[in-house]
Amino acid sequence: MSEDEVKAPVVEKPKIRRQVLERLRAGEQPFLAWGYSLLKKKEASIVDGEIVEEEVELAIPIKSVGMAEAMDMIARKAPVPPTKDEYIRAGSPEAKALGLPHGKIIRVEDRTDPEYKEQVIQHARWSLYHSILNGLAMDIEDVDADGRPVPVVKANDNKSATQILDQDKAITILKSQGVSNEQFEQLYSDIQALTMREKETIDRE
Repeated sequence: MSEDEVKAPVVEKPKIRRQVLERLRAGEQPFLAWGYSLLKKKEASIVDGEIVEEEVELAIPIKSVGMAEAMDMIARKAPVPPTKDEYIRAGSPEAKALGLPHGKIIRVEDRTDPEYKEQVIQHARWSLYHSILNGLAMDIEDVDADGRPVPVVKANDNKSATQILDQDKAITILKSQGVSNEQFEQLYSDIQALTMREKETIDRE
């Protein structure tokens, strides 16, 4: 490369601060992680009679504490498919796989049931919102008839599990604030990534 050519800038990787754990004590939580989910939005203003758009970045505080318990609850609330009787014909691949020498009627899960499929969709939506609210490190408040704040999500702090007092109301408030489906998905992705990094840290230790 000649001296006249522009060299690409060297981008240094951020340094990782190392913590040496000499002991573990009850009440301490050195493996917990927290950070920010950066959501972008556009704002328009009028400058000298012209509409000017600018991109704004919102830093939403997120945390990993309590996510294991949230995942356990999500798993417990998963819908169970109904069952139906199905005849397994002798000599069929299914009979061979089950080791059945003769034809037999067995009870199997019916994952094609329309009601069950709808329940799966609803559970997936509820799970997404539940994970997001559990991973937020910020309070969400409603307002009563007198204008007083009413907590619907209490984040407590970065080292304590979030309390979801009214999930439906919290999601309604977030949507009314303009949070889009894409932003919900980014929040979920960032919280899951944060939780996964914490899990990998614990596994390495």
